[in-house]
This record gives sequence, structure tokens and C-alpha cells, in this order.
Amino acid sequence: MKRFTLLLAALGMTASLAGAAVTEIRKDLPNQTALLSPTPIMAAPGTAGSYLLSVYFEESAECHCTVKLSWIDENNGAEQRSFLDAPYNDWVGQIRVAPNTAPTIETDGEGGSYDYGIYVVGLGLWRTGTQAQGGLSEPFSYAAPGLSSAVSTSLFTPSTDATYLVSVVLTQTAPSSASFTVSWVGSHGPESVTGRNIFPIHVVAKQPVTLSTSYSGAAEIYDLYANAVEFGTPFAGTGPLTDHEYNLTGWTNATYPKLRTVTKSSAGGPVLLGCSALSFWPNSAQYGEAAEILWVDENGHDLTRTVDMSSSSNSWVGSGVLDDNASVQFYTYNTVGQRWGSSPTYNLEVEAIQF
Repeated sequence: MKRFTLLLAALGMTASLAGAAVTEIRKDLPNQTALLSPTPIMAAPGTAGSYLLSVYFEESAECHCTVKLSWIDENNGAEQRSFLDAPYNDWVGQIRVAPNTAPTIETDGEGGSYDYGIYVVGLGLWRTGTQAQGGLSEPFSYAAPGLSSAVSTSLFTPSTDATYLVSVVLTQTAPSSASFTVSWVGSHGPESVTGRNIFPIHVVAKQPVTLSTSYSGAAEIYDLYANAVEFGTPFAGTGPLTDHEYNLTGWTNATYPKLRTVTKSSAGGPVLLGCSALSFWPNSAQYGEAAEILWVDENGHDLTRTVDMSSSSNSWVGSGVLDDNASVQFYTYNTVGQRWGSSPTYNLEVEAIQF
């Protein structure tokens, strides 16, 4: 079965449907004992770039600091995402970065004692170029359809310290109150995530990553899928991922009711689904704009995700499962008045990344 990550982003490119290059991004900042000044997470490329990024933060004790990811978008606008410290916290999203600039990571706080680590991993998504996936691998692929009771299983045990982007999908073939939890041991102790579809983890060597489910009510039937990408030392070469993308540039009309097809999966199977609407530039038009993503899951259910494009930087990254011969499609529409016709100018990119 085939697995995909779908990313929708407002980006500056011409309309197209094609394969693309994928490059690895990795920046490790362990054992931090002071506030971190703005630090580039990668070398600045000479062209505008689209990146799926995740930031993982862990600490031994509350340090009262804020983690900030900053970048310059294609409209030369300053963008930032931040989150407060906790024993463990993270962020996942899609960003569009101006040429000759690189995103930076930093911490800000009240001062005092610090003991924390930050791990940034992600993917560069390029219409053309050389693959740089030599350091990427898939440590596990777990599929358990038709479950009718709670489960607990070890997904894998790493031989060295490493960072991963994990996807978990729990779908219901009948009404279900099932939920899932992923647990691991990080550099500062045990951690866990419950109910989130996609997230980074940093795992110390020889400690298992486990997946368990539970019920809050009567047991019902559900399907459970889990996958991950490991980020090793980046270098050129082919790897496990294939990027498909659809781009709209300087669009001034809603595509509704016409559907645009990003990709079609003949075999179906587990997928990573992500949606990002970024670098949208509003003008004096009187209409708002949004995008609707559509796919069919393995149980034949029609699923959608709405992405608001009314600000310069919105993103969603998640997971799903495609049915056999299901397509990933989208359309854009006006959110005020009629759904078709003139709209504020926007740039849109849709990515489908196949594992």
C-alpha cells in the first residue's frame, strides 16, 4: 500500500502538476544551558523555498523560556511561530521562505537556570533539483485494520539517539471511543503524545517507542496505522519519498467548482495528510478565500479539510488513509458571497509526498 503526505500552501509558482525534489533538513541543538540567540537551521538557498518543518523541545526542568521559529516570506514579511516551554513541546507546519534567507530558531526567557534541547527536522520541497534524501529512512510501518479491543505494541527500538517525524492514524469502521498514545524516552526522560496525528520525537538509544490504544466507552471496531521518517545525517541521493505538487501563482479567481487533482493512489493505504495555506497576499477585493481538500479513506468515507487563506501564514499538517484508486483533490472558493468568481490575489501550492 502507498503512503502520502499532502501539503497545501499559498506559494508563488505557476500552475503545474509534476514530480519534484525532496531534501532533508536537520538541526540538532542539544544540551543548551543558556538562552539561544537566533540560529539558522540550514544554509540559505538562492531561490525561494517551501519547507515542511517540525521543532521538538525538551527540558529537564521548567526554564520559563519561549521557543521561536522565525523566517522571511516571499513578500518580505517577517513571520514567526512560538511556543512556551514545557517538559516536552513541539510544532509542525509548512512555511515559504524568501530567496537568500534561512529560518532561524531561538529561545527567549526570564533568565535563571537552563537545561534543554531543541531538534529541528523537516523537508525541503522543490519543483526541480537534485534529491537529497540519502539520510532519510523509514524505521517502521504498522498497519492493524479491524481492531475490536485495546492494543499495546512496541513500534521499534533505535540503536542510536535520533529524531523522527511520526504519523498515527486511527479511523473508525463503526462509532468508536478509541484513542491512541505514543510513548518514548527522550534525552530528559519519558515523554508521550495522545491523539495527535503527526508530531516529531527525539528518542535516546535502546529505548522502545510504543503505541497503545484505550477506550472511554464500549469497545467498537477501528483501524490503526503508524509510520515514521528518521532523519539521519543529510546527504545527496535518492530516498523513501516522492513529491507530487500542484501550483497556482498570482491567482485572482476561485477555482470552484472545478477540482484540481494532486495525485491518485491506485493501491490506497496509510497516508500522511497535511494542508498549509501560506504567503497569501490580500488586496482590495471584497472577498475572502479558502481552500477545500478532499479525499476518500480506506472505509469509503468522503473526507475534507478546509484551509483558511485570509492571512499571510496558515498551515495544517495531519494524517489519513486513502482508499484504493482514491485521489487527493482540492478547490479554492470565496468565503463571502458567491463561491466562484473574482478573489483576492493568492499563490497556492499543493504537495503530495509518497512514502
